[in-house]
Amino acid sequence: MKKKCAFTLVEVLITLTVIGIVAALASPALNTAIQKSKVGPSLRKFISTMENANEHLLGDAEENTLSPITNNSSDVYCDRLKRYIKGNTSGTAPSVLGYTKSAITLPEDGKVFNFARGDSMYVALYEPSAEEANQPNGSYKGHCGVIYYDLNGFDTAPNSLGKDIFEFYIDNGGTIIPRASKMDRSVYPDHEENKWSDSCSAAQITGDGHNCAGSVADNGWKVIYKY
Repeated sequence: MKKKCAFTLVEVLITLTVIGIVAALASPALNTAIQKSKVGPSLRKFISTMENANEHLLGDAEENTLSPITNNSSDVYCDRLKRYIKGNTSGTAPSVLGYTKSAITLPEDGKVFNFARGDSMYVALYEPSAEEANQPNGSYKGHCGVIYYDLNGFDTAPNSLGKDIFEFYIDNGGTIIPRASKMDRSVYPDHEENKWSDSCSAAQITGDGHNCAGSVADNGWKVIYKY
């Protein structure tokens, strides 16, 4: 007579416990991998959205630079963006952004814009200097502001540069330029010191995370540093 093969209740509970432990150990790594994979596509979508809006703003005003339209005001700029981007200007950004080794304080004259899709940005505009406004490449008009873009919104942690927050320059001609990218250094010769290889190498983020947008942009929109 054949014996029936069956599991005891104790064996089932032990198996479930082991599965639970393995899942718990694997979950953080899996979540990190998922978040890491979202960075590149999120940054590309952000740049496309902003440049399309800027193109509309310039066309509406029949201008070739943003300064006459915005008067270098972050409030005016964000308010006009709402014509072409779903979102609002309510809420605030963290007063301090940073990575584990350092932190930076945001410019006080900036403005938060919350996209309807859940991401946010902090914009601070200023008038380009004479040197910035006369770049060798005629396609660019000098950077007129800085943007800190948070791909999951300022209300969601970790709010750290190189993790969910990335820094960009906004060119007066409407182009969004990742800080420390090859494009940044080629357009603005005085930014030669902005090199992501010094702080967002394949090994880790060794600085404050300012230059990580350039690393992502120059490496096929992928995160190559320790995330």
